[in-house]
Amino acid sequence: NLDIYITRVDGTQGPIRLTYDPAPDFSPVWAPGGREILYVSRRGGDQDIYMLSLDDPTEAAAVNLTGTPQIDEEHPAWSPDGTRIAYSARIDGLEAVFVKTIANLDAAPDLIDRGRAPAWSPDGNSLIYVVDQGGRSILVAGQVGTVGVPSQAIDLLLPADNPDWTAWRPQNLPAVAIQPAPPLYNEQISFVQEVPPYYRLALLGDVQAPNPYLSDRVNDSFMALREAVLERTGVDYLGELEDAFWPLDRPPEPGQDPLNWHFAGRAIALNRNLIYGFPPPLEVVREDDGIRTFWRIYARTALQDGQMGEPLTRIPWDFAARSSGDVQAYEEGGRLRSGVPAGYYVDLTQLFADFGWERIPADRSWRRNFSGVSFWEAVKNDGLSWPEAMLEIYSVEELDAFLAQPTAPPTSTLGPPTATPSPTWTPTPEPPDQAAPSS
Repeated sequence: NLDIYITRVDGTQGPIRLTYDPAPDFSPVWAPGGREILYVSRRGGDQDIYMLSLDDPTEAAAVNLTGTPQIDEEHPAWSPDGTRIAYSARIDGLEAVFVKTIANLDAAPDLIDRGRAPAWSPDGNSLIYVVDQGGRSILVAGQVGTVGVPSQAIDLLLPADNPDWTAWRPQNLPAVAIQPAPPLYNEQISFVQEVPPYYRLALLGDVQAPNPYLSDRVNDSFMALREAVLERTGVDYLGELEDAFWPLDRPPEPGQDPLNWHFAGRAIALNRNLIYGFPPPLEVVREDDGIRTFWRIYARTALQDGQMGEPLTRIPWDFAARSSGDVQAYEEGGRLRSGVPAGYYVDLTQLFADFGWERIPADRSWRRNFSGVSFWEAVKNDGLSWPEAMLEIYSVEELDAFLAQPTAPPTSTLGPPTATPSPTWTPTPEPPDQAAPSS
């Protein structure tokens, strides 16, 4: 569980625990005067922003500054003069930045713009915040409390988070060459020719799957990702896949795209049964983006003593509730869990994205058709269209023949998988310094 502590920077006092509620308390921010702390908490059922004064540092005295049912606020930021706070919230699938005045908490907050993670300018007249577009982030800066003033935007080309705005201004600094980080993997190509198919499929070593192959253009990134997941979680979650490459005679399940990236050898599917268990190996969080629904998956770590992962702050989605007899849960394709589960987890969705493997949106039928949920799917298209990716491993004639064939009828209408699976994933062996001595 996450709680708020304070400590003296010289180590002479503390840490002093400020929160004890079983719900997670996180993202603390000091007030400019140093006597109040903003933090995010789920203690009221929804995710709200609270203010705690060190003059009376009891949880009962903490003030809920937002108090908005069914809206989750996050990323609180004090204005430099301590009179206002900025924060972001997700409403109807869109993230937006708001400003609220501390002296008038009953008043509705001012909506600034679409975005998240706001930061104040040193003079308190402007905000900078992040707007996500596809796989990249844009920093947007605009004045607060004015109308008609154009905003300034910086396209960062890559994902970014948590901006900060400093009062320091560089003066006559020499040019500094920024050294790029080393690549996370090296995609080695074993075969290439000038006409389609340009490349071949590559065997995934000891990975267990119905067809353990991927395109030679993405197999090295997958193997590097598998190693990173094992290192971060202590569990070989990618050592056994529900699916990798699909042969052309494989019909998709209902709700799956007929022009599927599995056919191109550029998609992987985790074992969807890993969402069941006590506790389940995978937790899935629903994320609505406009009219689309995405899923963020978190993997439970092998070691639960704090050496790996971190506690969750969000409530997972309960797919099993659709078969619990709850009519609303059945119609909604499940419901939120009753609270945030305890334990340590790694954000697999973010780790996958670091290696170029992106999640896909759920099919519009996902509430009634479990096959369309697709939280278990990840795709690496490298900016290619589906036909371009197919021609990397098929000839033009083979692709034309596949597209010309009649669409196969669905083979089944699968419901949720059983809630009592027997997954074959295993934790990594104990480190030598922790293993029992051999006789």
